[in-house]
Amino acid sequence: MPIPAWLRDNRNLQWLMTVRVLRSIAQGFLSVVVPLYIASLGYSTLAFGTLLTLAGLGSAVMTLGLGLTGDRFGRRRPAIVISVLAVFGTAGFALTHNFGVLALMSVLSTFGRGGGAGAGASWGPLYPALQPLVAGSCADRDRNDVFAGLSVAGAIAGTIGSAIAVIPAWLHGRGFSWVSAYDVMFWVGSAFALAGLLAMLAVREKHRPASAWAWPSRQTMSILGRLSVTNVVNGLSMGMLGPLLTYWFYVRYGAGSAELGTLYTIANALSILPYLGAPRLARRMGAVAAVTSSRIVASVLMGLQALAPSFEISALVYLVRVQVSLVSMPIRQSFVMGVTEERSRSAVSAFSGLPAQLSSAASPSIGTYFMESWTIDAPLLLGGIFSMGNALLYYALLRREAPPEERAAATPVAADAATLPDSSSRPAG
Repeated sequence: MPIPAWLRDNRNLQWLMTVRVLRSIAQGFLSVVVPLYIASLGYSTLAFGTLLTLAGLGSAVMTLGLGLTGDRFGRRRPAIVISVLAVFGTAGFALTHNFGVLALMSVLSTFGRGGGAGAGASWGPLYPALQPLVAGSCADRDRNDVFAGLSVAGAIAGTIGSAIAVIPAWLHGRGFSWVSAYDVMFWVGSAFALAGLLAMLAVREKHRPASAWAWPSRQTMSILGRLSVTNVVNGLSMGMLGPLLTYWFYVRYGAGSAELGTLYTIANALSILPYLGAPRLARRMGAVAAVTSSRIVASVLMGLQALAPSFEISALVYLVRVQVSLVSMPIRQSFVMGVTEERSRSAVSAFSGLPAQLSSAASPSIGTYFMESWTIDAPLLLGGIFSMGNALLYYALLRREAPPEERAAATPVAADAATLPDSSSRPAG
């Protein structure tokens, strides 16, 4: 496969791609390992949800800090600090079984919260830094292709990571306890985090003095407000899935790391297709319409997955749902960067995503509470409702916004129409 022109001669994008790939491999197997590890230690469902909530709140604090400082002082240095924390936080999981310390390590590591397919597309709390760095390293005309390309790379890496998730079952079959087998994976995850840190050190950013920072414009603040509203609901849906989905498969059908690692490997491999098709769908439908339609279909499939009578059927519905849902991910990321002025991209990325992080941090506790008190299928049923609400809000609040490439594509048509003579100027006969 030929290397795209936007990547071939762009060293900065190459390093950012490397950061994404390394993080996605680790996320691919840690998103499977973390929930099963907590269950193997004997902690309750509600305790697991509490740990996820604490981890989500910690991630939100990192995101907020990066958003407040990134536009003014640079995005690279805080991203390096978070990468350092990930190295030690991931290793910390292998060193203790104490719940309080595990909660702290979960906050520091920033791994393990987004499960299944799409884990490779997860930026974690780094997104207010990495998304603007990516957008600033490419032309507007290439931005959709760049974000889609990053998602494809993440999907391939996530596939590798999901395949690695079968290693604990292999180790267990050779005499390791489950806990010891999972500990091995945390050391592997820490090694990937260290490699990601080294790649992040190679990323370059144009120096901009602090005096160049200015408060976002009124238009940007308006977009930020509308994105924040939609993301509150989106976060509630996201938090019901991720590691709760892994836990749900485990409790509902008895699926372990081997079955789930295989399922997520297939899902991540298939997710390359929607990522490749995302730029074409955005050009054909427009970014907002493409995101809305894919989310509506995915919401319906989420409810159907909860009704599946067997692991095999549920897994099949899951595979279809994931492909439909993931097509919107690079489109959403590119859209936010496109409609935001460059000087404010870190702030908008952080503050628009912060409501989603806060609500997704709360929803695992809510989801696990309803799993115990109502039905084991609560995360999928509630997640489908919130996902549908997000799709409808997204269209209602953002349908009139268009990124530069959509405005540029519409301009020649409008200009041509303006130059056509009307009927009153035509000669008679």
